Order: sequence, then structure tokens, then C-alpha cells
Amino acid sequence: MTGEIYGSLCTLKEFGNYHLQLKVKWGGKKWPPRLQEQKDSGVLYHSIGDYGVDYWLTWKLSHELQIQQGCFGDYWSIAGAKADIRSRIPEGEKSYVYDQNASLVSNRGNGDYCRRSKDFELPDGEWNTLDLFCFHNKSLQIVNGNVVLTLQNSRYYKNGVEIPLTKGKIQIQSEGAEVYYKDIRIIAIDSLPPEFASYF
Repeated sequence: MTGEIYGSLCTLKEFGNYHLQLKVKWGGKKWPPRLQEQKDSGVLYHSIGDYGVDYWLTWKLSHELQIQQGCFGDYWSIAGAKADIRSRIPEGEKSYVYDQNASLVSNRGNGDYCRRSKDFELPDGEWNTLDLFCFHNKSLQIVNGNVVLTLQNSRYYKNGVEIPLTKGKIQIQSEGAEVYYKDIRIIAIDSLPPEFASYF
């Protein structure tokens, strides 16, 4: 993706209960309005409804596995998607950080954000492997083999009514930076792998 245009590569089909794996690395180009910002992209999952309902008037309501320099695995709520994330605010900071041992915190939707636990991104230009496991209302975001964030109770609201958000299309963002993806594959699952049980 050149990143020149804010948009996405979006699946035609909706997916639920799956393991998505892909590899990603940065190209060299950046475009306005992010010339002075980190290179940015992302995987938007459980994407539903119309395009253009987010703050950039581009994407669908969804959860985002952030792909940004220095921020691989962060979480963003796009256009009102909600979930509960074990997280805390470190002393002297303002943003929540994922902590498997912390209490569940409900995001507020509409651009809400939580940092991943640690930075496991490889040096610029190297291929990073990302895994996303989604099962029922739970998700695990994994960067280069390391679980960096989990969420549960995935949902959204429509006309004041809470609705489970457990499936949707998958969007890969074009967001101001040249980025390469390869080896994208998705398989259906009938449970989360046992090694991840302790995260929930």
C-alpha cells in the first residue's frame, strides 16, 4: 500500500471465530498529513456497517490492532466499538496500558485507546508477524509471538441497545505511510488455543 489515500483493503466476507496471521514491514514513503508522524497502518476487525463513520470519515465501526512505528499491537476503538481490557494508567501518565494482572476497564468507544503491554516490533524494514485470535466476544493481539493485548465482552450500541460484536469484515488500513503485507491467511477455529486460557 502506498498510503497516499486514507482507505482500506477490505474483505468481502465477514469473519468470526478465526485466527488471522500476516506479515508486515514498512516502506520508505510518508504522505500528508503524517509527514512528521510515525508510519501508520492497522488491522480493523469485526468491521460492520457503513464506511466513513470514524473521525477521519474513512473506516467502518471496528476494533483496531494498531500497526504503527513503536506501537505495534496497541488498541483503538473505531466509531464506537467497545470492549473490556485489563489495563491500568501508569503513574504520571494519562493513557491506559494493557496489564494481564490489572482489573477490566471498559473503553468508552469513539476513538478510545489502550497501549500494548510491551514493544516487540522488529527494526524498520524487517518483516513482523502479527497474529489475531478472535473467538466469540474475546480477542488476542500477538506481535512476533508475544501476546501484547487481549479484550473481551466485544460489543457496540445501536439506539441505546447493547449488541454483541463477534464478527465482521477485516480492513487493512492505508493511512499515510507506505507499507507491505504478505502471507495473509485466516483459518476458522472452534476454540481458543489452551495456552491462552489464562489470559481470560
